[in-house]
Amino acid sequence: MEDDANPKEVIIQEVCRVHGFDPGALELLLVGPEGFLLVLPDEASAIRIYNEGRPLITESFRLLFRRWTRFAAFSRAALLHLVDIDICGIPPHACNLATA
Repeated sequence: MEDDANPKEVIIQEVCRVHGFDPGALELLLVGPEGFLLVLPDEASAIRIYNEGRPLITESFRLLFRRWTRFAAFSRAALLHLVDIDICGIPPHACNLATA
């Protein structure tokens, strides 16, 4: 990638070139020092870009697409304190271990 080029613009241009999208239909958000979230217009576009897990390889960089999950930036940590939790307000018909 060229030093003066905006990485977000370059990524969108390459994705659009390879997959034939309109650049205005995509949104790229920075979610970390080396991570981006690509917002697509529909499920069909996501399937096409995901490409069965194969990366998009260009002359200057490689992109690996993964589906977003709310656990994407999740990290495991040890609990510092044990706490008792009372769950209130669950209807009797929904009260089971899976609900908790």
